[in-house]
Amino acid sequence: MLIPKQQIKRIRDDPRRSNGIYLNQKKTASEAAKEIGITDAEFIRLAIIWLRNGICSDSIKKLANSKRIAQDDVARQWSRNNQGKPPNEQVASFKKALMEAQALFDYMDEIKLDEWQEKKNERRKVNWPVRKIIDHESATYDIEQTYWFEKLLEGEAEEE
Repeated sequence: MLIPKQQIKRIRDDPRRSNGIYLNQKKTASEAAKEIGITDAEFIRLAIIWLRNGICSDSIKKLANSKRIAQDDVARQWSRNNQGKPPNEQVASFKKALMEAQALFDYMDEIKLDEWQEKKNERRKVNWPVRKIIDHESATYDIEQTYWFEKLLEGEAEEE
């Protein structure tokens, strides 16, 4: 739903409004903040936290005179508003760390792939009968080691 430009100008220039809220609401919030001894900004943050907790716990079911805005619409609007602006320092450092971690994982994957290729090539160099003998000897050694370890745990094996 688009609002005509004249209506936007009238709303924006309304002397009863200041930064999107009515002055009497701002005054009430400011008085409440002073009453409990916190700043206006802290009061607003606290109100938002209470609102979020109420919505999450289902104690607040509906807000009067407000419509629900889809998260995709909010994200799209934020993207349009911040297009071309430099990124936040914390977000930039997070993205940099993420890219470095991804580069490290990619490097580790390359090393693993290279090692696997080397082993594969070494196995191909050995002819089939010799490879079969090596695999058999390796399996026999593993079985003998397992048997010896089980006997050792039972107390029947002699140490060599």
